[in-house]
Amino acid sequence: MNALELTAAARRLIDTPDPATRHVWPVAATHLTRQALEAALDRLWRLKKVPELAEGPMREQLVCLPFYLAKPELCARVAWTWTALSAAGHDRGLTAAPTAGDLHGWITVVDQLAREVG
Repeated sequence: MNALELTAAARRLIDTPDPATRHVWPVAATHLTRQALEAALDRLWRLKKVPELAEGPMREQLVCLPFYLAKPELCARVAWTWTALSAAGHDRGLTAAPTAGDLHGWITVVDQLAREVG
């Protein structure tokens, strides 16, 4: 699946209540959205002919992002979103799960990145 397909799947989990996913949709949507962000970056590195960046740590990728994507505001939002998704995805019950609003905001940023990358 590409980034936009992954975020569409996350949106469906959020927007379509289902008793079977009642307790897991926030975590599942978080992981799908993070996977979408990482897929969009992977595509960017391959398009820019720097596939070795895709193999590096995400923090390195986020530091390099403004040098390859001339949208500083979007780059900052992508870095913040990845951090938020990572924190939400690694939570061990210490904080509340992300809300539908949180997730929709993160998905919007990832969709913007995916569309910018093409």
